[in-house]
Amino acid sequence: MEKNIVIIGKNGSNKSCRAEEISNQFKNNEVIYVSAIDRNSFDELLFMRCTQETKLIIIDIRKKNFALIYMTYNEIITIKKKGFEQFKISPKFIFVCDEKINKEAFKGASLLQRFEIIDMETYTMKRCEMIEEPKMSNGCYGFL
Repeated sequence: MEKNIVIIGKNGSNKSCRAEEISNQFKNNEVIYVSAIDRNSFDELLFMRCTQETKLIIIDIRKKNFALIYMTYNEIITIKKKGFEQFKISPKFIFVCDEKINKEAFKGASLLQRFEIIDMETYTMKRCEMIEEPKMSNGCYGFL
């Protein structure tokens, strides 16, 4: 995975399943899933579950907090947890977008250089099946 990934498509188009499929190239302890529905910035609480082993962060976002995507330009994140020594990580990101975020949002050359856009309207994948112990807390049905 060279670039950060943005997955777009209608609700029910297996966006979260595609994110999980991509995450399978990482170990379980290297991936975290974050809901950014009520956040407009990267704050300490957003990354509380990160560890020094975190290599991939999957974030579900809504149109109203689309600006979070731009904040991943910084390749190093400092994690501060109460009672722990701060540490830095350089994870990759997958953004699972609601259906209000579409291709039009990614017209700039700068965005296209930094992100791989997966449009589930044109992407073909095998049927997403539940696995015995899904990485996602709600199985393969995803966030959105």
